[in-house]
Amino acid sequence: MAAPLNGIDLEKIEEVRERVRHSAGAAHPRYTARVHWLGGLRTEIALADNRVLHADEPLDCAGENTAVSPEDLLLSAVGSCLTVAWISVLSSRGIKVKALDIEVSGTVNFRGAYGLDDSPPGFEGLSVVVNLDTDAAAEAIEGLRDKVAAISVIPDTILRAVPLAISVNPRPQASDKRREAVALQS
Repeated sequence: MAAPLNGIDLEKIEEVRERVRHSAGAAHPRYTARVHWLGGLRTEIALADNRVLHADEPLDCAGENTAVSPEDLLLSAVGSCLTVAWISVLSSRGIKVKALDIEVSGTVNFRGAYGLDDSPPGFEGLSVVVNLDTDAAAEAIEGLRDKVAAISVIPDTILRAVPLAISVNPRPQASDKRREAVALQS
């Protein structure tokens, strides 16, 4: 077994690649987050394997600032995904990483979010700065930027027009249940 490079077991990565190559389930896994409202603008997010996150809005957005904001979660997802892609690509090429820091930032259009105009309410754009210290030449690293971007799931999802299907399942109110009971008795 080869020694891990940058904390990555390349043999394990190759095993995963082969599983993805030969299994439709491994090639297209389903991820689910169940978000439960806790009151105010706070939520609890249940993920696979009993992992739990919390979200809230900052004080200046009428939240309680008890957890990260949804905007923070999106930026973190982009940065974390790019980190995984960079470290995977560099490690697979035998490049030792001494340090890797990624900063993701963007401006949100709150005029649209608060319904003050008809403009789109989301991020107006995202900026990513990769600070990377490796044993490779700068030209080699620059040449890998497009490869990293091409395999990054979260940035790709943002860049494409991915369908979003929202279905609403309203729970009947107590008065609705009484009306249904009366209607059945008639």
